[in-house]
Amino acid sequence: MHENSFVHRDLKPQNILVVYPGPDWLVQISDFGISRRLDEDNTVTKNQGTLGFMAPETLGLIPEGSSPYAMDIWSLGALLFVVLTKERFLPDRQRHQDYASGNLAAADREAEMLRTSGVSEQCARFLRCMLAPSPDDRPSSDEASKHGWLAEPRETGGHQGSARHGGEGSAGRATPYLAPEEASTAGASATWSSTHVATPQPIAAETVDLSRLLASASFDGTIKLWDWTTWQCRWTKRAHRGIVQAVAFLPNSPGCLASASGHNVKYWEVATGQYLQTVKESSDSGRATAFSPDRQSVAFATGQPFFKTIEVRKLAAAHLGQTLKGHRGFVNSLAFSPDSRLLASASDDNTVRVWVLATGTCRWTLDGHRGRVTSVAFSPDSRQLASGSDDNTIRIWVLGTGRRRLTLRGHGGTVKAVVFSPLHDSRLLASASADRTVKLWDVAQGDCKQTLEGHGDTVIAAAFSPHARLVASASADKTVKVWDPVTGACLRTLEGHSDTVSCVAFPSDLGLVTAAAKSSLALAPPDRTEYFGTHPSLAGTDPNSEVS
Repeated sequence: MHENSFVHRDLKPQNILVVYPGPDWLVQISDFGISRRLDEDNTVTKNQGTLGFMAPETLGLIPEGSSPYAMDIWSLGALLFVVLTKERFLPDRQRHQDYASGNLAAADREAEMLRTSGVSEQCARFLRCMLAPSPDDRPSSDEASKHGWLAEPRETGGHQGSARHGGEGSAGRATPYLAPEEASTAGASATWSSTHVATPQPIAAETVDLSRLLASASFDGTIKLWDWTTWQCRWTKRAHRGIVQAVAFLPNSPGCLASASGHNVKYWEVATGQYLQTVKESSDSGRATAFSPDRQSVAFATGQPFFKTIEVRKLAAAHLGQTLKGHRGFVNSLAFSPDSRLLASASDDNTVRVWVLATGTCRWTLDGHRGRVTSVAFSPDSRQLASGSDDNTIRIWVLGTGRRRLTLRGHGGTVKAVVFSPLHDSRLLASASADRTVKLWDVAQGDCKQTLEGHGDTVIAAAFSPHARLVASASADKTVKVWDPVTGACLRTLEGHSDTVSCVAFPSDLGLVTAAAKSSLALAPPDRTEYFGTHPSLAGTDPNSEVS
């Protein structure tokens, strides 16, 4: 039907005809009385249907999305809900309106029905895809037909969260659709409520060595997971419709990866790339986003059109923690301290501010750059702060006093990112620049130890591996490069993104993570002693000694 450009617009149980039952089902759709064939501008003009099976945009509760077919996808989801629970999904207009406006607790009754009906988590995720409030978050009919739940073999008897029988016939189906942009309201269990978001748990049965992984994200909206020991891409996901601004592995759930773009934080299963859930945080997030090291909080620059305000939210509770105001220009970069108690912000007003998150107060305003401050990072011991600017310099600040320790000069363009080595006593700092290089600095002495050259365009971001034996850089040349920080050699160039690579991340935890059946998770910790040595070029110096 959709392949022939028809939108039914009134799918409901009365319009689904079972010509003959399984094992060779023949099901037909009837009553095309208010269906529409799309005109050239892809619009549908008639607003009719049956309440309980009408999508929010059909009721005029939210704007129509980019695909008019999404209203049929909603109706199919509502049909499946009836088959599984024998009750309608959001049966009255007020519940519809609450759900469409973001009050996801409006669907608590429906979530409880799924639980009591014995619906599997895979099926619940499929339903959340189909019944996403935003039409742009629903899969196409082709994508829905390839969802992992439909590819699961199932017994011919009871449903167990299935409205489809004939499990043997599913063995030859296409690769399952893994919901790259599905229901922004989805959770890891059968619930629509975002008032409390449990830590997402993986669902696949596969063991992955975290110490081999590297994640990258791009302006093209994708995230990629790489195995840097084989230089192969394990999986690619279309994660967001806009620029992916941050990506991070979750230490409190090592089998999960988080990505952020605009107002959405999405969670992914590391082993398979399976989409897990979305948490909506803000409606107008700007160019700066940061996860706290404990991955319990996320910070956004907000406040259109100037994005001078910072919001800090607790992911587990999905509520606003602090609103931080004081900058007079765009906030370009955010960084949490290692203990997640402080937040640093870099702004177009040429300053860095350091905030105490417990109180929401500004502890220090660091002034001295002669241009926009574009990047900021804490040292692992939280005693120092680095800031990069479009004045082409990096400044190192002592947090105990709020005073500048030294200025690092050498870049020939804007410093786009700064990051300290994760080793606790590290004096090593990496900086990425519009001059197409990454520089490695000894912040104790103020010396440049290495200049990593090879990118063909601006270097946007950089990251150290947990043991500081690798540096990864992300560039506007659409590649990720992996470097040896001791020799400065480029070990490999990772290609595949179709636009600027915006961020890179290594796991902070090392070990074997197993995503097992029924969302259980096991972590086998490695012998960590081998990872915490001293960088050969920086031995024997005090990182906090004053440099004139």
